[in-house]
Amino acid sequence: HEGAWVVHIVLILAGKILLDVVLGITQDVSWTLVTWTTKHMEMVFKLVKHVSLLFSF
Repeated sequence: HEGAWVVHIVLILAGKILLDVVLGITQDVSWTLVTWTTKHMEMVFKLVKHVSLLFSF
């Protein structure tokens, strides 16, 4: 599933560019928002994976 990882990287970079160019946010704030968003996606992935394992009979 290498394609899935490439999509994640592209989405993260696109979000970073959106924050920098379109919204004009400073580098520090934009990297903080990107990091928070990435960590949120990671936590949701782990939660969904854990819940799906609990209910797979």
